[in-house]
Amino acid sequence: MPEVAADGPIRTFFEAGWGATTRVAYENEPPAAPWPPVNGASELVPWAFLEIVVTGSELAGATGLKGRRLWRDYGLIHVHVFVPIGSGKVAANSLAKDAGEIFRAAAFHEGPDGRAIRTLAPMVSAGGSAGDDQRLGQITGTNSIHSDWFRATMTVEFNYFYRG
Repeated sequence: MPEVAADGPIRTFFEAGWGATTRVAYENEPPAAPWPPVNGASELVPWAFLEIVVTGSELAGATGLKGRRLWRDYGLIHVHVFVPIGSGKVAANSLAKDAGEIFRAAAFHEGPDGRAIRTLAPMVSAGGSAGDDQRLGQITGTNSIHSDWFRATMTVEFNYFYRG
Protein backbone atom coordinates (compact mmCIF):
# COMPACT_ATOMS: atom_id res chain seq x y z
CA MET A 1 0.00 0.00 0.00
CA PRO A 2 1.57 3.34 -1.02
CA GLU A 3 2.26 5.94 1.64
CA VAL A 4 -0.06 8.94 1.84
CA ALA A 5 1.24 12.27 0.61
CA ALA A 6 3.10 14.60 2.93
CA ASP A 7 0.38 17.26 2.75
CA GLY A 8 -1.68 15.95 5.69
CA PRO A 9 1.19 15.59 8.16
CA ILE A 10 2.66 18.97 7.14
CA ARG A 11 -0.73 20.66 7.62
CA THR A 12 -1.23 18.99 11.02
CA PHE A 13 2.27 20.00 12.16
CA PHE A 14 1.74 23.60 11.05
CA GLU A 15 -1.68 23.86 12.70
CA ALA A 16 -0.28 22.54 16.01
CA GLY A 17 2.52 25.13 15.98
CA TRP A 18 0.47 28.04 14.61
CA GLY A 19 -2.49 27.57 16.93
CA ALA A 20 -4.84 30.54 16.88
CA THR A 21 -2.22 33.05 15.69
CA THR A 22 -4.36 33.87 12.63
CA ARG A 23 -6.92 32.15 10.47
CA VAL A 24 -5.45 29.83 7.85
CA ALA A 25 -6.70 29.18 4.31
CA TYR A 26 -5.80 26.04 2.35
CA GLU A 27 -5.45 25.08 -1.29
CA ASN A 28 -8.70 24.15 -3.02
CA GLU A 29 -10.77 24.70 0.15
CA PRO A 30 -13.18 27.60 0.56
CA PRO A 31 -12.17 29.73 3.57
CA ALA A 32 -14.48 29.74 6.56
CA ALA A 33 -16.89 32.66 6.90
CA PRO A 34 -16.63 35.50 7.41
CA TRP A 35 -14.31 36.09 4.49
CA PRO A 36 -12.20 38.13 4.32
CA PRO A 37 -11.41 37.68 8.02
CA VAL A 38 -12.44 40.58 10.24
CA ASN A 39 -12.50 41.37 13.96
CA GLY A 40 -15.53 42.40 16.03
CA ALA A 41 -15.28 45.95 14.66
CA SER A 42 -15.41 44.63 11.06
CA GLU A 43 -11.74 45.58 10.51
CA LEU A 44 -9.59 43.32 8.35
CA VAL A 45 -7.24 41.07 10.34
CA PRO A 46 -4.13 39.09 9.29
CA TRP A 47 -4.45 35.58 7.88
CA ALA A 48 -2.19 32.91 6.41
CA PHE A 49 -2.31 30.56 3.43
CA LEU A 50 -0.49 27.20 3.59
CA GLU A 51 0.80 25.90 0.27
CA ILE A 52 2.74 22.65 -0.20
CA VAL A 53 4.52 22.02 -3.50
CA VAL A 54 6.14 18.64 -4.24
CA THR A 55 8.93 19.25 -6.75
CA GLY A 56 10.30 15.72 -7.11
CA SER A 57 10.50 12.13 -5.95
CA GLU A 58 13.32 9.60 -6.05
CA LEU A 59 14.45 6.26 -4.77
CA ALA A 60 16.52 7.06 -1.68
CA GLY A 61 17.79 3.53 -1.04
CA ALA A 62 19.75 1.70 -3.73
CA THR A 63 18.11 -1.69 -3.30
CA GLY A 64 15.22 -3.46 -1.67
CA LEU A 65 12.16 -5.45 -2.43
CA LYS A 66 9.08 -3.69 -3.76
CA GLY A 67 7.19 -2.27 -0.80
CA ARG A 68 10.37 -2.00 1.30
CA ARG A 69 12.32 0.52 -0.81
CA LEU A 70 13.02 3.89 0.76
CA TRP A 71 11.58 6.78 -1.25
CA ARG A 72 12.06 10.51 -0.84
CA ASP A 73 9.56 13.10 -1.99
CA TYR A 74 10.83 16.66 -1.72
CA GLY A 75 9.56 20.15 -2.26
CA LEU A 76 8.64 23.46 -0.69
CA ILE A 77 6.32 24.59 2.06
CA HIS A 78 5.07 28.15 1.63
CA VAL A 79 3.19 30.07 4.30
CA HIS A 80 1.89 33.27 2.71
CA VAL A 81 0.96 35.78 5.40
CA PHE A 82 -1.46 38.58 4.57
CA VAL A 83 -1.91 41.73 6.65
CA PRO A 84 -4.15 44.70 5.88
CA ILE A 85 -2.53 47.42 3.78
CA GLY A 86 -1.26 50.14 6.10
CA SER A 87 -0.52 47.83 9.05
CA GLY A 88 3.17 47.75 8.20
CA LYS A 89 5.71 45.44 6.63
CA VAL A 90 7.03 44.50 10.08
CA ALA A 91 3.71 42.88 11.01
CA ALA A 92 3.72 40.66 7.90
CA ASN A 93 7.39 39.73 8.19
CA SER A 94 7.06 38.97 11.91
CA LEU A 95 4.21 36.53 11.28
CA ALA A 96 6.08 34.95 8.35
CA LYS A 97 9.17 34.50 10.57
CA ASP A 98 6.99 32.89 13.25
CA ALA A 99 5.71 30.44 10.64
CA GLY A 100 9.30 29.70 9.65
CA GLU A 101 10.32 28.91 13.21
CA ILE A 102 7.66 26.19 13.33
CA PHE A 103 9.43 24.42 10.47
CA ARG A 104 13.08 25.32 11.20
CA ALA A 105 15.12 22.06 11.06
CA ALA A 106 12.03 20.13 12.17
CA ALA A 107 11.63 16.35 12.24
CA PHE A 108 8.08 15.01 12.46
CA HIS A 109 5.66 12.34 11.21
CA GLU A 110 8.22 9.73 12.19
CA GLY A 111 7.45 6.03 12.16
CA PRO A 112 9.34 2.78 12.74
CA ASP A 113 8.96 1.94 9.04
CA GLY A 114 11.35 4.74 8.00
CA ARG A 115 8.59 7.29 7.43
CA ALA A 116 9.65 10.82 8.38
CA ILE A 117 9.46 14.43 7.31
CA ARG A 118 12.48 16.69 7.67
CA THR A 119 12.64 20.41 6.97
CA LEU A 120 15.58 22.73 6.45
CA ALA A 121 16.09 26.47 7.10
CA PRO A 122 13.18 28.84 6.39
CA MET A 123 13.47 32.03 4.35
CA VAL A 124 11.12 35.02 4.43
CA SER A 125 10.47 37.10 1.31
CA ALA A 126 10.79 40.86 1.31
CA GLY A 127 7.00 41.13 0.99
CA GLY A 128 4.84 43.12 -1.32
CA SER A 129 1.32 44.01 -2.35
CA ALA A 130 -0.95 40.98 -2.57
CA GLY A 131 -2.10 42.49 -5.85
CA ASP A 132 1.20 41.26 -7.26
CA ASP A 133 0.07 37.68 -6.59
CA GLN A 134 -2.40 36.61 -9.27
CA ARG A 135 -3.30 33.51 -7.25
CA LEU A 136 -4.85 35.49 -4.38
CA GLY A 137 -8.21 35.50 -6.12
CA GLN A 138 -8.01 31.72 -6.45
CA ILE A 139 -7.08 31.37 -2.77
CA THR A 140 -9.96 33.47 -1.52
CA GLY A 141 -12.52 32.84 -4.22
CA THR A 142 -12.73 36.53 -5.06
CA ASN A 143 -10.72 38.96 -7.15
CA SER A 144 -11.99 42.08 -5.38
CA ILE A 145 -9.63 42.32 -2.40
CA HIS A 146 -6.16 42.41 -3.98
CA SER A 147 -5.52 46.00 -2.99
CA ASP A 148 -6.51 45.40 0.66
CA TRP A 149 -3.57 43.12 1.56
CA PHE A 150 0.21 43.16 1.95
CA ARG A 151 1.90 39.74 1.68
CA ALA A 152 5.09 38.19 3.07
CA THR A 153 5.98 34.58 2.31
CA MET A 154 7.94 32.03 4.32
CA THR A 155 9.45 29.20 2.29
CA VAL A 156 11.17 26.09 3.60
CA GLU A 157 12.38 22.95 1.83
CA PHE A 158 11.13 19.56 3.01
CA ASN A 159 12.05 15.92 2.50
CA TYR A 160 9.46 13.19 3.03
CA PHE A 161 10.85 9.67 3.47
CA TYR A 162 8.66 6.57 3.26
CA ARG A 163 8.78 2.92 2.23
CA GLY A 164 7.03 1.76 -0.91
